[in-house]
Formats: sequence, structure tokens, C-alpha cells
Amino acid sequence: MKKIRQKRQKYIVLTPTEDLIVQTLGESKNALSISAISKHIKLARTSIYNATRSLVKKHLVQKKGFIYSLHEQLSEKLLENISPSEQINLLMKELLELKKGEIIYSIESDEEIRALFKTPKELMHWQKTVAERGIVLKGIGTKNAARILRTMASKELMKHIQKRSGAARFTGEHIKAACTLVSFKDSVVFFSRKQSFFYRIDDSEVSKFVQSVIDLLYGHLEYQQIV
Repeated sequence: MKKIRQKRQKYIVLTPTEDLIVQTLGESKNALSISAISKHIKLARTSIYNATRSLVKKHLVQKKGFIYSLHEQLSEKLLENISPSEQINLLMKELLELKKGEIIYSIESDEEIRALFKTPKELMHWQKTVAERGIVLKGIGTKNAARILRTMASKELMKHIQKRSGAARFTGEHIKAACTLVSFKDSVVFFSRKQSFFYRIDDSEVSKFVQSVIDLLYGHLEYQQIV
């Protein structure tokens, strides 16, 4: 019997916001500004800005000055997915665009704490920027994670952690996951550096629900000084 060789399908992963932007630009005869896109799909301009920047990187959208349009000719790069590690790096940069007093909510497993230290320079830069900009971190981890952090972090990194606003709360229970949950603005993200996994939900109602749950947990957990 003759074997049928199946052609491997390539695809692009888009967040809900990116998908709406692509549809809007596809339906428009003219290139649009961030304000025009925001008005059309009724989302905050910051969310639109972050999503369009991601679409430019995916070679779906082109930017000329302050206006955006779909690429006239789609390149081969369009058929390539951005790897989870690249998506995580983009997320970390996006978080650093928050303003003073804005909050990043996170729940981190022990495995993710270990994975963080595979790129100590990147982690140190991120912590330093968060501290300097006055972005508030509300983090939840395990007591074991606190011990891992203390033993693995350098003195320089500890200085940045000590300066950052917000505080970490710890639970004695094991977090049965190899991923981190992060919520900010209108987005919720689940990712794992160790397992090369990334999933994002751009939905303000989901984000508010997750933040309220973390706030509830946060208030009942034990506070420990990391340094």
C-alpha cells in the first residue's frame, strides 16, 4: 500500500487583540493610526500599541510613521511561529512599560524560580528597571522558592529586589505547576521557561478576576523578607 506523505502545516499564533487588529486593518482601505484602531475595536491604546508591535515582529503588519497596515506581500517569516522564549522576552519588555504605581501580579512555582537564574543578567536588568520605575510587584511563591532565591541570587540582584516596590508573600504548600501566572492591565499570561510554554489571554474581565483572586490570596499568606 502506498504511503501518503502529509505536508506539515505551519501556522501563526495570534492573541485575541492581535486577531482583531488584523481583521480591522484587512477591512480598512487605508492605513490606520493607533487611535483609529483603538476607536474601532474599543480597546485601550496601550493594548493596541503592544499588539501592533508584536504583529510587526511577526511580519503581518507594517508601520510607516505613526500608521499601520497589513503587509502587501507576506514573507516566509510569516509562516514561522515566534518561539515561547521570544514571547516571554517580549512580555518582560512589555511589563517594563508600566507606569509608576501600576501593579504586576504573579504566582511563581519553584521550578520557574530555578529557571529564572539561567539568565541572571536579564533577570538583574529586569529587577533593576522595575525598582527604578516604581512598578509594584505582588508576587506569590512557596517558602521553598524563597530559600532557592536566597541561595541562588547574587548580592547585586538582592539589592535590586530589596529596592523594588511591593512585596512577596509565601505559602507552605507546593504549587503544582511548572509555570508562572502573570496578570497586568488587561492581560493574563501563563508561561514556563523550563517547558517552553506560553499562553496569553487579552481580556480585561479575565484580568480583573485573576487580580482579585491573587489579592485575596495575597492578604492571607505569610510575608517574608527575601534579604
